[in-house]
Amino acid sequence: MKILLLLCLTLALQVTAQDENSLRRYFEGGSVRLKTDMPAASSGIDINWHRDPPLDFRVYSQRIKSFGISIHSGDIVTVTTLRVKGKNIEFQLNGGGYGTAHDDKGDVPTPTVPKSNREIDLEKQISHETDRDRRDRLKSELARLQDQRQHEERRLQDQAKQEEFARKRDIEVKRLAAGSRFNIWFPDNRLKESVPSPQELMQILGEWVDFSGINSGAMPPPQPTMTMNAPQQQPMQQQMPPSAARLARGISLDQVHGLLGVPSSSREARQGDLTTVSESWETADDRTEVLFVNGTVVKYTVVSK
Repeated sequence: MKILLLLCLTLALQVTAQDENSLRRYFEGGSVRLKTDMPAASSGIDINWHRDPPLDFRVYSQRIKSFGISIHSGDIVTVTTLRVKGKNIEFQLNGGGYGTAHDDKGDVPTPTVPKSNREIDLEKQISHETDRDRRDRLKSELARLQDQRQHEERRLQDQAKQEEFARKRDIEVKRLAAGSRFNIWFPDNRLKESVPSPQELMQILGEWVDFSGINSGAMPPPQPTMTMNAPQQQPMQQQMPPSAARLARGISLDQVHGLLGVPSSSREARQGDLTTVSESWETADDRTEVLFVNGTVVKYTVVSK
């Protein structure tokens, strides 16, 4: 009986691995267009396949509010990783989102300054000293040393707070360029029994993702819409023109203007404490879009018309 159970388990794991490999071959490296904004965090969006509705909008809204938006509705992104786990499938886009185990959390330990040997020695002497005048002198010296230590401790703590603030601001910028993901959750043992086919997975995510160009090599142009202020969509990225070839994350707004000139359009927005600026340049052949956070490039796209 044990041998039979072990055989069944082995076969189930082999089937799961084969199905995962099939999904990875089908999706990874492909391009999709988002139909919804994605939170700038590795927690991404949770889709509960067995619930109605499958998306908890309260949780979704809170993540958008807490982390900002790394991928906007209408953006074309790359499926970078697909993982089949025990109870869920991770569908990672443009890196999968900031906040995985190896990512910096920005926390800086609160420093403390230990008592000096002289302080410890004075405390012992005071506890045994019977002469009032000598005890008062010892107490005065101890108080002076304590004030010096506490002053140094406050200085180090203020320095640590400034460092932590700078690191967390840097993380906020990194979040906006680190992608996001869908976590599709299934009932217990569902994924052990069978893994969805590519077509089934596309059907599950179809409300939030446009898969129409996943295996064709190019995304089709978006269909016209009558909705006011609809997000602007764009075709698949093609050969980058020479003027934009020197674009890179981390360069300044002034440097980009030096490369590309005056933008055709510019839009400023706020995400928490950060100022974001989206600018675009259009020629007869291509369109370049650049996202700046606090004056620094975090994302850029060049597409042919």
